Amino acid sequence: MKMKQKVFTYSLVLLLIILVQSLFAEVRQVREDQIIVKVKSSKQIDDIALDYNLIVSDSIYVKKTFLLNIPDDRELSVVIDLLNDDKRVLNVSENATVGLPEVFQISQGFPDENRPVFNLGVEPINFYEQSGNYSIGIDSAQVLSKGEGVVVAVIDNGLAIEHPLFEEANIVFYHDYITGNNNQNINPPNTDHGTFVTGLILLTAPECTIMPIRAFDENGISDQFTLTKSINWAINHGADIINLSF
Repeated sequence: MKMKQKVFTYSLVLLLIILVQSLFAEVRQVREDQIIVKVKSSKQIDDIALDYNLIVSDSIYVKKTFLLNIPDDRELSVVIDLLNDDKRVLNVSENATVGLPEVFQISQGFPDENRPVFNLGVEPINFYEQSGNYSIGIDSAQVLSKGEGVVVAVIDNGLAIEHPLFEEANIVFYHDYITGNNNQNINPPNTDHGTFVTGLILLTAPECTIMPIRAFDENGISDQFTLTKSINWAINHGADIINLSF
């Protein structure tokens, strides 16, 4: 039953990504030299790539889904049309980019004289004593649960692991799809958004386990294939909840 729920969640999240992207179809950007292909059999992908002079650059093998690079100046639409006519191919799509709504955010976990809160002459408030916490009923919710035993995957632009809020947090399986360096003690640049989002999750459920997955670069940019891989990775590593704040 739990596996069926995860599969349903995976499908629902992918559908939401597609719907959001379609709403912003006029302004979104695509990687002009890449396409995402789902095939009937993963064993056929090398032959397909050879037939159309494409390069297999990445894969979600068990999902029969591959990222192919176009090594020449052919138009993306031309290659997509060719593959759509191939009976070995189930689906072809562009690899559209996805951006975070806010890349650089301020955290009161590191207050200094340059922060707006000091510029206004106000001392930073305690993170756990913010009035908003009570207005949304966090105290009442935590009587029922503080998240113990729940694994929350946060797909974002990374995590500043040295932030004081995370000193006693349960953090597992840090995974970085941007650099490939999965050492959680090496902080990538510009992790403000991911740190901010993770802080909100721990504020609500302080006993949950966080699974940080870095899918956005230092400029807050990712793409559909990277996000699909991230979601698939989270499911395969035991995530109960997947947070997508973008």
